[in-house]
Amino acid sequence: MFPSLMINDRAVVRLMLGSLLFKLLLAGITPLFDDEAYYWVWGHHLSLSYFDHPPMVAWLFWLGQPLEGLGHAVRFPAIIFGHFGIWIFALSFSQVLLGPKLFWAVALLLVHPLVGGAVQIVTPDLPMMTFYALGFWWLQHLVIHKSLANFAVFGLILGLGFVAKYPMALFGLTALLWGVWARRIRLADSMGVLVAMVCCIVAALPVFVWNAQHNFDSFLFQLDHGLGTRKPGLMGLPLFLLTQVVLLTPVLAWAAGMAFSRANPAMSAYRWFALLPVVFFGYASTQSPANANWIAVAYPFLIPLAVSALGTMRWVKLTVGFWAILLSVVFAQAIWRPLPQGSAGPRVTEIYRFEYLTDALVARDRTVPLFAGRYQDAARLSYDLQLPVYKLAGVNRRDHYDYLSASTPSIACFDYLEEGKGDREQWALERGLDLVDRQVFASHQLLRLCRL
Repeated sequence: MFPSLMINDRAVVRLMLGSLLFKLLLAGITPLFDDEAYYWVWGHHLSLSYFDHPPMVAWLFWLGQPLEGLGHAVRFPAIIFGHFGIWIFALSFSQVLLGPKLFWAVALLLVHPLVGGAVQIVTPDLPMMTFYALGFWWLQHLVIHKSLANFAVFGLILGLGFVAKYPMALFGLTALLWGVWARRIRLADSMGVLVAMVCCIVAALPVFVWNAQHNFDSFLFQLDHGLGTRKPGLMGLPLFLLTQVVLLTPVLAWAAGMAFSRANPAMSAYRWFALLPVVFFGYASTQSPANANWIAVAYPFLIPLAVSALGTMRWVKLTVGFWAILLSVVFAQAIWRPLPQGSAGPRVTEIYRFEYLTDALVARDRTVPLFAGRYQDAARLSYDLQLPVYKLAGVNRRDHYDYLSASTPSIACFDYLEEGKGDREQWALERGLDLVDRQVFASHQLLRLCRL
């Protein structure tokens, strides 16, 4: 029996549909951010996987390519897919929350910057969050209706989630630990678990094949990124925990803690799926500087836990209003720039950083290929100019451009754009290049380099 996809609360359904329409409109007029532009480039260079992340985000951008002439609608397939994940989370919430609590839990999920508030920004977190939602929803169905077919579907969801982003592996571990602890998965289910594991591996084959072909570069990079040698010091864990309290708000963090102490059986899976990411990424924060989005997968479980423990929705409403206003300011600045430059943060400013160079770059000799020094710059220029611009192979940290043959100049002379105004003659000579021309701009320089 296939579980229903319908949400019976009409107010929640209207909220979800209205939110989707608004986010599509917003995404269609908001320029791509740097990371999005990088993944958009991936969509034009399809691969089994990529150095920085698995390929799902690139596949979603590829699906959006027929819409590239309509503003920034190339995001639309990804946004619809991401919003589908929010719908599935709301469907799961409806099994444990009712009335105003369900409505405001979904509303907070929709505007929280690590979950629904970021759905119109297409990164690998977006498809992973959707598969997290699908996995949790199907797990609740699986433990009641056990069959090899249902275990197989669960494994496929896990594998496809891994093709979205590697932390999906944490979902599988959490599901197994919760199932054993709650006695929902028993020794008699061993064959089903094995079937799920096999299906997971099959679904994730593109990632494993690419890594096997490239010395497991992506796996090693992400392990170093998350558990590497860049120790953050004694403040790593306290800063990580403080950030979560701020993002959830102190009152809702306290309410989530109360939900843990009350041990409501209906919320046991929510407690496990909220706690394990906090523990895992809390430990990771002691090994490497933490990124705010690491813990995003915990919030769809922390939010309903907090809401379930509150007697009134007043603080939830205030939190929804706060995040809605803040996101409105950020996206208004990204679209119309009513505030002074830089007032909405570097992520917004980065969208327009090459605007002053557009005329010079368009006027340059198009027969000479253009390269950039950073993958962010190459992707930004490619999207803004709608021309192929690659990061110069071997420059700065490794990224997927270093795996593209087009990142190595195939003709004698090429242009190289970089931030800064430093003397590059010695740098060029060390690479067997002659610096034949140099144009200096406000914060960048354009070099004409030729092979010696």
